[in-house]
Amino acid sequence: MFLFCHDTNWHDSTITKVDEVSVCFLIIQLKYGFQFRLRFLILFIRFKEGKAYFTPAQMGVSLQRNYPPSIIDVEASGFGARSYPIEIGIVRYDGAKWCKLIRPFDSWVHWDKEAESLHGITRAMLNTYGVCPVKVCHELNAFLSNTIVYSDGWVVDNPWLIKLFAAASVQMSFSCRALEYVLSEPQMALWHDVKTNIESQSDARRHRASTDAKVIQSTYVETRNQVEAAKHKN
Repeated sequence: MFLFCHDTNWHDSTITKVDEVSVCFLIIQLKYGFQFRLRFLILFIRFKEGKAYFTPAQMGVSLQRNYPPSIIDVEASGFGARSYPIEIGIVRYDGAKWCKLIRPFDSWVHWDKEAESLHGITRAMLNTYGVCPVKVCHELNAFLSNTIVYSDGWVVDNPWLIKLFAAASVQMSFSCRALEYVLSEPQMALWHDVKTNIESQSDARRHRASTDAKVIQSTYVETRNQVEAAKHKN
């Protein structure tokens, strides 16, 4: 969900608060099972919805819901409030793909080597191939229009989107929500095994945001198909 607000300090404080929750979520990941983590995130989302956030829908914009859901994945410079998005990948409901490296604003200087080892994106790549962040925002709006896009890492991906659009002074036309909004309990139970199997079949050479988004969307479709097949058997 996107906050229509131009107060930079407010955005910074929001990202810090969300980051604190991200740390808690990472700790929970180490100690608890997949379904418990999903329930924790769902409760957090519901709690946050009671706060002063304004989504496009709340502003009177009618958002389209599609199947399969559009999926977004964001790679960042690191972890924490000083990090920023460096690549965004999307697989839309109709199968169309969009992926761009983002050239950082001059004020975005944080860099984490550990994060680089995970996503494989270097500063040199961003300087050479990165797209102007303002252009990225406009392209995202054009690609997603007034639809809902879902993230399996909403607790960090959404703040990075907020940071990008706020810094670019562009209003977001779409809404980003947690994937758990459209996941059923039976899908959650199947999720880990199905996703692991799909990932093992992927031949991607580099960890790309668009590749991750495709894996997540494929996992959603396959788990839903398996749930529906089980219903028919019964």
